[in-house]
Amino acid sequence: MLVVGAKIVVIGAGKSGIAATRLLLKHGAKVILYDDKEQNQLKLLDTDLLENHNLKIACGNTAWRPDGSIHGAILSPGVALTHPLVQQLAALPIPLYNEMDLALHFLPPHQIIGITGTNGKSTTTVMMESVLKAAGHKAIACGNLGTPLCELALAPFDYEISVLELSSYQLETLKDIKLAGAIIVNITPDHLDRYPSFDDYKQAKLGISKFIIEGGVLVANQDLKESTQEISHSIKRQYFSSAQFGAAALSFLARAPIVGVHNQENAVAVATLALALGISEDAIIKGLTNFRPLPHRCEVVGEKFGITFINDSKGTTVVAVEKALSMSKKPTHLLLGGIDKGESFAALSPKYFPHIKGYYVYGRATSKIMSELNSDKAARFTDLTEAFHAAQRNASSGDIILLSPGCASFDQFDN
Repeated sequence: MLVVGAKIVVIGAGKSGIAATRLLLKHGAKVILYDDKEQNQLKLLDTDLLENHNLKIACGNTAWRPDGSIHGAILSPGVALTHPLVQQLAALPIPLYNEMDLALHFLPPHQIIGITGTNGKSTTTVMMESVLKAAGHKAIACGNLGTPLCELALAPFDYEISVLELSSYQLETLKDIKLAGAIIVNITPDHLDRYPSFDDYKQAKLGISKFIIEGGVLVANQDLKESTQEISHSIKRQYFSSAQFGAAALSFLARAPIVGVHNQENAVAVATLALALGISEDAIIKGLTNFRPLPHRCEVVGEKFGITFINDSKGTTVVAVEKALSMSKKPTHLLLGGIDKGESFAALSPKYFPHIKGYYVYGRATSKIMSELNSDKAARFTDLTEAFHAAQRNASSGDIILLSPGCASFDQFDN
């Protein structure tokens, strides 16, 4: 597929798709870049790409269809295997690759660690990077986290280890990646709008194990012990839980300034894998001490009139919202809504979280959320902006306004 002059389709013109397009063009391929959006909605199409004679752009409801002249296709992370164009390409005798597999073809050999899970995988990825750096390794956190692997392949690569955050979508299409170790932080219901069942979603996440090299290490949440027993090839398995933070073999973690049970659980996972990779306790503590929480994850963004404003916009599942609500028992005004992922919102009712003073519900999932909360504390709003202003009017000194939407936000933002 990767010969000069080969005609390659890249599906998805987001950050990963654009990086893959640039990499293919750099190495002499002819690229057809497809996206469901119209071309004027694509924010990352710079002039140099638009003027490249080896690039054709096919967008929206274009009449373009794949034919026998196509040599292969690259799928961006968020593209479903059920997408009509993917189905058409799958019917052709051509390979379909993940953007990461493409990048690895051009990157020098190096150690790779994979991180997946439903909640906390980005935080765990950056924690792992921090620990590796503290141990003296040249490491970089990338993948689904924000820096596509193809972007790294476009520049001189000066790293010994890459720590890849891997989504279930990416794990579905990966073929050639080799992992020295991996962490499954947790698996709870998510993306049930895309997967036929929770078990299908779970199996996609568990699929990370098949990429671990023989003798490599899988560190999985204790809740997944039974599920991971089915893994057949010879890898080492270790399990973790938040109860291990500062206890028994991980007693040294008590020295780490990690706040919040969910972050302590992430730290235990990182420490477990780091020890298995031969990293010292002191380096682990140094790395965890240097770690700084990521933005949009229970991030205190300010205080005004005694009201604390917390941005947990990465909380796009019900379980993530539960964790955010569990961090404080102060009176809370919850901004909740968007496009739901097929989960029930009943677990967020006042029965379980009596400190919620108000639910400010907005977006496409409004009717579903209102019905499942069944609370007189819940009110519906047109959009996030209207909900936010209502929360401001109702909040008093000492209260919290928490944005933890429990949904995707594609109906609230252009990109």
